[in-house]
Amino acid sequence: MAEGKVLALETSYLTDILSKATDWEDFIGLWMQSKEFEQEVQWFKGDIAAKIEIKFGQSSLSKFAQEVGENLKTIEAYRRVSRAFPKMEDRLWNLAWTHYFIASQTDAWDKKNQQFPTNNRFKWIKQAHDNGWGTVRLAVEIQANNALVQKTANEFNLYLSYVSKFVNMITHWDLKSLSEPERKVLCDEIFKGYSAFAGKIKST
Repeated sequence: MAEGKVLALETSYLTDILSKATDWEDFIGLWMQSKEFEQEVQWFKGDIAAKIEIKFGQSSLSKFAQEVGENLKTIEAYRRVSRAFPKMEDRLWNLAWTHYFIASQTDAWDKKNQQFPTNNRFKWIKQAHDNGWGTVRLAVEIQANNALVQKTANEFNLYLSYVSKFVNMITHWDLKSLSEPERKVLCDEIFKGYSAFAGKIKST
């Protein structure tokens, strides 16, 4: 790359495609594709982080995080997942990136040898796919099987136990005595809580 020249991702074609959308199905299709793009970006960020460390050393991510205005732990999470599933064929399951992140917590990264010496994550990601598990169900199953590795559990393990208890509680509520509007209010409140939590994660 020539000095002073910055690599750029070309996104102008997206506007061109949007201008050609004319009916409902077009917009539905574009929205679904944009969700796929979001996941691809998460993998791309992880690959960037992994390559930075290879090229500039293990201490380089802290400086990089400061320069791009991103939380270091967020970048490390992206890197972890890309390291855990480096091959493209391992990323093609019809699952969210978060599934892969959760599954990666079942194997410990060996800093000295720069590898994951175990392969538990592949078993869990396959189970999530085969059984149609959402991210919460996958986390609950991993927790129930004590499959989280000690080195990566820490706060994540604690928070996950809280989530598991909450999910277990609300899925065992007896809602037969409630009216449909009352059930809807409960769903809306839970969704509001989820939205607030998702917003907190994005802003952290």
